[in-house]
Amino acid sequence: MGSTTREIVTLQIGHYSNHIGTHWWNTQESSFIYDPKATDKKLINHDVVFREGQTLMGDVTFTPRLIAIDLKGSLNTLRKEGTLYEINVEDDVKWQGDVTLHKTETGRKNKFLEDLDKEEARYAEAKAAGCDEIDEEKEIETDTSSSQMDSSPDEEVFGRKLYDLDESVSVWSDYLKVHFHPKSLCIVEEYQHESDLNPFEVFTHGYDLLLDRKVDNELEDQIHFFTEECDRLQGFNVMVDTNDGFSGLGSKLIERLSDDFDNKSILTFGVSPAHFEKMTPQFDSYRVLNSLLSYSMLAEHSSLFVPSSCAMNLWRSVGSPVKLPNVTYKKNLSYHTSAILGAAIDTMMLPFRLEANSHSLCDVVDNIGNAGRKVASLMSSFPYPLSVENTFLDALLALEERIPWTSLTPLGESPDLQPDLTFAQQVVLRGIPDGLVRRKQYANLPRMLGNCNTATEILRLYLAESYPKTLNGLCVVNSPIKTVDPFPHIFSRKITSTGVIAPEDRPETLGVASVAAMTSVQSNPAIGKMLGTLCEQAKRLDIKKFHNFTEGSLETDDYCDILEKVETLQSKYSTDVMMDLI
Repeated sequence: MGSTTREIVTLQIGHYSNHIGTHWWNTQESSFIYDPKATDKKLINHDVVFREGQTLMGDVTFTPRLIAIDLKGSLNTLRKEGTLYEINVEDDVKWQGDVTLHKTETGRKNKFLEDLDKEEARYAEAKAAGCDEIDEEKEIETDTSSSQMDSSPDEEVFGRKLYDLDESVSVWSDYLKVHFHPKSLCIVEEYQHESDLNPFEVFTHGYDLLLDRKVDNELEDQIHFFTEECDRLQGFNVMVDTNDGFSGLGSKLIERLSDDFDNKSILTFGVSPAHFEKMTPQFDSYRVLNSLLSYSMLAEHSSLFVPSSCAMNLWRSVGSPVKLPNVTYKKNLSYHTSAILGAAIDTMMLPFRLEANSHSLCDVVDNIGNAGRKVASLMSSFPYPLSVENTFLDALLALEERIPWTSLTPLGESPDLQPDLTFAQQVVLRGIPDGLVRRKQYANLPRMLGNCNTATEILRLYLAESYPKTLNGLCVVNSPIKTVDPFPHIFSRKITSTGVIAPEDRPETLGVASVAAMTSVQSNPAIGKMLGTLCEQAKRLDIKKFHNFTEGSLETDDYCDILEKVETLQSKYSTDVMMDLI
């Protein structure tokens, strides 16, 4: 690990968070280059979020610097301890009498996981045979053509096949490509995944879990394992489910992190699916209460808190799914919606992982969350609309008065949301080919744009003109986002394999390997409206009637204090305070 690496530890707290995280880790793994002869310029320093280790046999491993928390029964075929390290998991039974063994049936792997196992076995055999093409050293660089490997017509190459996993994915591990360290997974044994008998659906269920010494000690051990090996820890990237019991566990855990690592940054994404199987008045009320309680604590103890979902509204009634041009997805499949959020988070996090000129996590979250506005919205243009006839500059000019992205934060868009009312934002643009930045000749092009020849120059001028009162930060990276299998097939057939809009449909046998994307994490008045709506709906509920909440560590006075805190936070997003930045 290089001495200049500034590490980030990731926490995924909840089943949907693990869906998003799986896509995020898969996307990063797809950009690895294992060929030591590759000459591509290294763009991404994967050591920021990955760690190098070694098995007992001396083999080098490269695993996420990750703690993933989920419930019993949520892993399907994935072993908690992983497969990289030889660990004896047999129970040591000392009882000499009759023993009845209860064994949970192991799930069946889908075709993608089966082929992944075959490819790894093939790699191991080649390595054991001393094949010269297998490189034992870790050579990881940004790849621009990893999905276009040469092969003979009869040879099946992993990654070339298109997998339809919509019907075969039940949990996030059904499409996980990377290996985890044995310290990464924390399984809450007290609750069963998708159980109707003892559901994990209330804030206080999760909040009180850390009162269990076993759970508390395991998490503390895992956190210290990953943090103590860091040379220059920047902070934490956290994803938390805010709709169920993980909202309480995540809130309490982040409160602990803010106390134990008070000089480190905590970037928290409060995530939620776009569809729920239980749509009853009681469950809707739970969702309101869980969101209110977690939003308050996560905003208080995080450096920046970003609510994220593909649902336009989350509370008393779940709104319609957001519409993304050239994307068609199923709102009831977490496999689909989490891919969209994972792509946005990967793009937003890209500046912290650059090999050269990387951005500081602390600086970015502090700039966006200045003046106590520590709740921000996640905006995305995915894929960014490029075509042979429509360049990056063309797409910006065609916007006129419209914003260039779609909100992935509930209630994050409104007709009266004006760009010049945005307080602060960090914009990341990735994957624009040099030939699609701008045309050589334009008629009636504004003089200021005439001198802009790079995507960075164009975007900087656009932000200055469209967001003149905003504290703007920007980062432009050539690397596109990888969308190879097992990324779901959600793109329009008009999108080519390289992410460009074409007049003719893409062949059914050809997938989309990469696309350009743009995100903005911003503080704007829409956040105030979102918090106000959440408070209004929470006030309609009598907390005394929800015994599942008050039987735990939450008291009525605490609930009233939380309502007041959220209302105070809401007031910080009034447009009247724009004068503070002028």
